[in-house]
Amino acid sequence: MTRPVVLAAKEAIEEVVELVGPLAAGPDQTPPWEPVEERGKQEEEAGPTSWTPVDLTDALNGAESEPPVILERSDGLRLLYAGRVHTFQGESESLKSWAALLACRSVIHEGRNALYIDFEDDDKGIVGRLRALGLCPAEILEHFTYIRPDEPLRTRHDEPTAGADDLRCVLAERSFALAVVDGVTESMTNEGLDLLSNTDAAIWMRRLPRRISRTGAAVAVIDHLPKDRTNQGRYAIGAQHKLSGLDGATYKFQIVHFFSRATGAEPVEGRATITVEKDRVGYIRGRCIEGKVGDLILTAYPDGGVSGSVEAPTEGAAHDRKVVERILAYLTTYDGSSLRQIQEGVPGNTPAKRETLRWMADPAQDLVRVEQKGQSHLHWLTEAGRAWS
Repeated sequence: MTRPVVLAAKEAIEEVVELVGPLAAGPDQTPPWEPVEERGKQEEEAGPTSWTPVDLTDALNGAESEPPVILERSDGLRLLYAGRVHTFQGESESLKSWAALLACRSVIHEGRNALYIDFEDDDKGIVGRLRALGLCPAEILEHFTYIRPDEPLRTRHDEPTAGADDLRCVLAERSFALAVVDGVTESMTNEGLDLLSNTDAAIWMRRLPRRISRTGAAVAVIDHLPKDRTNQGRYAIGAQHKLSGLDGATYKFQIVHFFSRATGAEPVEGRATITVEKDRVGYIRGRCIEGKVGDLILTAYPDGGVSGSVEAPTEGAAHDRKVVERILAYLTTYDGSSLRQIQEGVPGNTPAKRETLRWMADPAQDLVRVEQKGQSHLHWLTEAGRAWS
């Protein structure tokens, strides 16, 4: 084919494109006549995907996973990790939502923002609880964002809805320290997903909780356990992946005393026991006693106010005695060892060893003394450490 013929053909195509271009290409497609190099340029501008190799420099330099930062226990331990997904699971009225609202109160008191995505209650109920916990209207308006969705984020053809765009705007406009998703079952049903499907559980986890946690927020999802306690096990209603797919911690709430309003002249106390069912990062389990995190205690007063706290277990010291003994035995021989040497030389779970070392170095225990030398932290036995038994 001669060059004039090619040019003529190209001009004819361009005339057709000018008339029916939108039909030929579609609104979101690269036109078939666009040069290959231009399409490559568009792909480059889209940025890297999650399949891009991770830069391991920080990990190799000794950077560790951060400890939990939200929802403080009476002894100072916190229960929610920033940028990770957690589950509060239990039967109805086991105080799960109250625990989430205590976490919201804590971040709001610090001047940070909380997001509450609610599939079970309404704005009056949630705001009423926050007011009862002592937050004033100005604090709530400034730092608390409430969403009550009743439409999905994706269509059945897996296309984003207007709701997905609204959520994107909310996450872009404000930085949230904490996000609560109240009602996993209702949320999955709203998305048209099957509770019993591990595939659908993974889809939901990526679609909502992890979408939020990627912004740096600690995410707490509230889920139900079956009413039949003989059939509860470690999992909430539905697929196992709702637990195995988490990257934070899972807490189980078991009611001890039901909580209600104080309708008489005396305060009313509610209580639930909290146990840890999964702790991916490892800072929590080593500070529990046989898996018990502690007791959530709520007190309702006749004036409408509510106080709440998570009390540490009192049956004994909240540490793993076996890990303490292993570290003490190692330091008896290798006193002055660095954190890395202890992690490599002492058997056991690495996060548990790090957390136990922090507990041992606490002035209240004073079992080891930590001395920084260059980039290393050297651990020395104290007199109390040598005498500990």
